[in-house]
Amino acid sequence: MSSVWRIEFNPDNLYFITTRAVRKAHLFQRDVMKQIILDSWDFMRHEKWLELYCFVIMPNHVHFIARCQPAHPVQDMMRDFKKFTAKKVVAQYKQDLQSRRSWNRWQEERAFSRIQIPY
Repeated sequence: MSSVWRIEFNPDNLYFITTRAVRKAHLFQRDVMKQIILDSWDFMRHEKWLELYCFVIMPNHVHFIARCQPAHPVQDMMRDFKKFTAKKVVAQYKQDLQSRRSWNRWQEERAFSRIQIPY
């Protein structure tokens, strides 16, 4: 691997981090999905792994500026962040799918026809 792409971790540095959903899927449009990301950052902040300075949550990606603690380099922080959020997002989608099944009792079909009115 080229050293150009290798990140040398320095706990004194701030990092501008961007990560996006697979295939640019718009996972983060709903507030419940945004809350998953916020909960993840909140946990890392309270555990003193992360100093979060600013962030933007877009429909298919997030940007944030952060500083990581020496015990948790940026690579480990990103691994844990993605692992936690992926599990929670999948669980939320499964829950949403189950709730849709409970109320979706109408058969999906074309239930209309064109009416022609002669003039």
